[in-house]
Amino acid sequence: MSTKRPNKFRRTIFPSKSWRDQKWAKDVCFEHGVNLDNIEAEGEVVDLALAVSEAKYVLSCYFESGHSAADELQSPDPDVRSFARSEVRDLKKFIRKYESKVQQ
Repeated sequence: MSTKRPNKFRRTIFPSKSWRDQKWAKDVCFEHGVNLDNIEAEGEVVDLALAVSEAKYVLSCYFESGHSAADELQSPDPDVRSFARSEVRDLKKFIRKYESKVQQ
């Protein structure tokens, strides 16, 4: 007879998965991913609710006067401008897709 306890309890209390292992991670754009990596590096667990909240924050940075992300949208370099626009598009798409799943 085995005396070893199942590890199920530990997994539910102390999730060891990175946010990159989640199903929704495929929809995270570059700048959003950098923010989530920084949060995870600080020891916080990144769940979908936090990811949606951070997506909203990163998106707001693109429209905040004086922010480097906003400067990218107005850049004279077409490659920089194109990248910034794609980030904004991907952030909006992420928020639309997952915001309703967080509120359920």
